[in-house]
Amino acid sequence: MSTLSSPNNLLSREELLRRLEETEETLRAIRSGEVDALVVSGAQGDQVFTLKDATLPYQILIEQMSEGALTLNLQGMILFCNERFAEILDFSMEIVLGRSFLHFVIPGDQARARELLEQRPDGRSRGELTLLGGQAEVPVGISLKEIQLDGELRFGVVITDLTERKQVELELKHHKENLEMLVQERTKELQESHSQLSRAEQIGEIGSWEWRIPENRVTWSDGLYRLFGLAPHEFGATYDAYLERVHAEDRERVRQIVDNALLTGGVFECESRILRKDGQIRYLYTKGETLPAEPGESARMIGIATDITERKRTEMKLQESEARYRGLLESQLDLIVRVDLAGRFTFVNDAYCQKFGLKREEILGRESYQPLVHPEDLPHTLEAMKALYRPPYRAIMEQRAFTLEGVRWIEWQDSAIRDESGTIVEIQAIGRDITARKQAEAALRESEQRLNRAQEIAHLGSWELNLVNNQLTWSDEVYRIFGLEPQEFGATYQAFLEAVHPDDRAAVDAAYSGSLREGRDGYEIEHRVVRRSSGEIRIVHEKCEHFRNEDGQVVHSTGMVHDITERKQSEAAMQRITEDLLRSNAELEQFAYVASHDLQEPLRMISSYIQLLARRYQGKLDSDADEFITFAVEGANRMQNLINDLLAYSRVGMRGNPFAPVSAEYLLEEALANLQLAIEESGAKITHDPLPIVDGDAIQLGMVFQNLIGNAIKFRGSKPVCIHVGVTQAENEWLFSVQDNGIGIDPRFAKRIFVIFQRLHERASYSGTGIGLAICKRIIQRHGGRIWVDSEAGKGATFYFTIPMKETL
Repeated sequence: MSTLSSPNNLLSREELLRRLEETEETLRAIRSGEVDALVVSGAQGDQVFTLKDATLPYQILIEQMSEGALTLNLQGMILFCNERFAEILDFSMEIVLGRSFLHFVIPGDQARARELLEQRPDGRSRGELTLLGGQAEVPVGISLKEIQLDGELRFGVVITDLTERKQVELELKHHKENLEMLVQERTKELQESHSQLSRAEQIGEIGSWEWRIPENRVTWSDGLYRLFGLAPHEFGATYDAYLERVHAEDRERVRQIVDNALLTGGVFECESRILRKDGQIRYLYTKGETLPAEPGESARMIGIATDITERKRTEMKLQESEARYRGLLESQLDLIVRVDLAGRFTFVNDAYCQKFGLKREEILGRESYQPLVHPEDLPHTLEAMKALYRPPYRAIMEQRAFTLEGVRWIEWQDSAIRDESGTIVEIQAIGRDITARKQAEAALRESEQRLNRAQEIAHLGSWELNLVNNQLTWSDEVYRIFGLEPQEFGATYQAFLEAVHPDDRAAVDAAYSGSLREGRDGYEIEHRVVRRSSGEIRIVHEKCEHFRNEDGQVVHSTGMVHDITERKQSEAAMQRITEDLLRSNAELEQFAYVASHDLQEPLRMISSYIQLLARRYQGKLDSDADEFITFAVEGANRMQNLINDLLAYSRVGMRGNPFAPVSAEYLLEEALANLQLAIEESGAKITHDPLPIVDGDAIQLGMVFQNLIGNAIKFRGSKPVCIHVGVTQAENEWLFSVQDNGIGIDPRFAKRIFVIFQRLHERASYSGTGIGLAICKRIIQRHGGRIWVDSEAGKGATFYFTIPMKETL
């Protein structure tokens, strides 16, 4: 059995090459039959794979690697890659596979990438490139080696994401530049004595100096000249000449320290850089003391300077190493714990203590970790830990644990720590909270179940056709639509065509093939399928989208299949109902017109004779006879009005004029002229907005204005009548309004008033047949508009109607 592990940290190029060679050696062992199974250690734990052929293990190997891994043909096309490589690029596997590797290399690195592919000493090459990711450019390390797969020469490539390493290098560089200014370590204060100069001269790294302040004269020892790399005649022997030799970035700080010592009269010390004559930069530790003027002498300052360059370099390297180590510890969010063979805790980091809400002293020495593990997960935890006592002495497990946050999922990567003799002395475990991942996995499973259920409910399935290998993949719902089981389907384009209705097969093939041949992005078609299981014919709506490689060639197609059989049946039924309704309405209109027209003549005769009776015999018979004659005359008149209104209602649909542009201002004026007598009798005040040109039947639209304004006058209250005709322009229609201050309408009857022959008032109070608003509604509907009322009883009413605007090019 062969074993491979996934590294947890960034690897060097040499390590990547070594692992590639180890992988190739493992493959040779697999093909020779020396290996019958494969253990892959990764983020999901140790996984055992039995080997059926030589290609599958290779794919397993690179799929489980934590680095990006891919296989190229000799032309650089990506034949296979693992998920990690797709994650590095931030692309899906479908976008990466089948494309040229150079497609993902930035223009500036194209030449270098070709060199790596073409110049391969010993069949291998390596280097660094910058790849084009989905969101950003990604610096990577690349290690390439020739490999044999199924008898064909290929390139095995390992890609390492260098983004974090590059960031670390940049941060380290920044720290290195700043540590020179930030980190200082004080040396022990040297004893002041007259022997300072002689000891410094003997050592060769110390010099002494004296500065007579009033004369600005500086005296250096030979040792100090050596430190500065100067001969006595090359030094100006003044304080200013000394400052000129101090590094420019340290000069002002040194000046301030010396000035402060002059003011306070005390001892000072500082570290600074100097510039030697030969260009070297050296670090000096300087200590001085201000001495007051003695009788006969001027004030002076004396001191020593020590070359601390080597010490500073050592300190900086140490600080750099400590900073790197400290950064790793401070950024470490994983739980780290060690236990001895008895199960007692010997070490825990802060993250572990915080996770379980315990102090370090409460944990160290505890004899068992088991109380922290969920009881249901303890058996498989103990079973997994048995792997620690045999090569490769590692174990990966997932378990629930009782933490400060409650029950959380923890993934542990355990390894046995052995002494020089190979004896296991401790177990180290690194844990990571994977609760969010577990929740996401559960949510994904639930989402997939909901999606499958939604597709089943909506009769909507999806499919994908790989044109490279003619492999067709269907979702569960597509199988249900076609009445097939997965084992009954050949999963090819030809197998799909066989499931299409024979009469539609040519059209479907032409739609798909034509879209490829004509370079279109996809196609859309409705066709029939025959369910193999029952012979039932179903109607589907199919839509497809093509995806191309960098050469513009379609490499795969994705589409959906929607079972619209019920919808088609409903549409056919609706069409039949609509046709029946139209025919019935036409027959009713014809009947109403004919009936009303044919009733006119008999009614006129009846009315004439009744009126003749009224003229001849009114007052000559008894009072009952006079009343009966009056009722008959009024009934005949009402019948005549009803027949006239019914004829007008039927003529809206049958005898209407063609639509033409007409001025709404003109229509309103005509309506007001027809209502002139009623307007004068009521004293109505009528105002209106500027009205537009509309497209419609002038006679019918004039009837609408006349009817609505006439109703406003008829149903007036005790206040003076005020009527306003308004209009506003909506997105694609004119919205007209007729507003009055009359008696209003109860909102409960807002729809009833538009029904033919519906009245809300007694005839004795308000005349009419109750058909006027029904005619208005029929006219507005004929024009493609809507009509409604907004009113409350006693508060007036506003009637609205819309007229569509005529479309213009």
